[in-house]
Amino acid sequence: MSRYFYHGVSSIASTLKILQSGSIQCRRLLGKKANGYNGLDYVSVCKKYAEEDYQNTDLDNAFYKYVQNYCCFILSEEIPAMKTFPTKHIGDYPMDTILFDKQKRVSDMFDEWQVYREIPLSFVVGIGIPCDYFLTIIRLTSPSNETIREMKEIIQIACSLGLDIVDTNVQGFAEEYEKQKLDTSRKVYQISKKLEEAINHE
Repeated sequence: MSRYFYHGVSSIASTLKILQSGSIQCRRLLGKKANGYNGLDYVSVCKKYAEEDYQNTDLDNAFYKYVQNYCCFILSEEIPAMKTFPTKHIGDYPMDTILFDKQKRVSDMFDEWQVYREIPLSFVVGIGIPCDYFLTIIRLTSPSNETIREMKEIIQIACSLGLDIVDTNVQGFAEEYEKQKLDTSRKVYQISKKLEEAINHE
């Protein structure tokens, strides 16, 4: 199992909003409706388990559904995360248990953990970017594209905060990143040179 936690993000725009806001927030704080096992008051995170664990279960998983090949935040092992109890069907548990019980959290994803309310940026150690995907965007769009501007700002903020930037399009990126991180306390990963050059060229 991985040392760090991972929080998948749907887009570059969402990644930037989190960096600008100062924390990863639950739906209640974001003014959104409940949707899923984390309800209104919890933030979903996951750990990367051994590959055989993913192959030997009929439950869904968060790492390959929301982190690998997506934008993500890499989080310190010190976040106050609660391990969820796996279940196949939301009907197995009363809705109030899922949404409001602070002692027992459930999920249909075996590798999911949950954090109450929010995760401050002080717990973030790195940002994951699917570099191949955004290289394609850069090649197919104009220099004024909003995504390119957002990417530049993300890199700037990450550098100012001393955060690593990893390529989530690389298979096994989590294991390799954590291995190198254990070997040194300094910044060990930088964003893909191809992506950085393409952004700066624009």
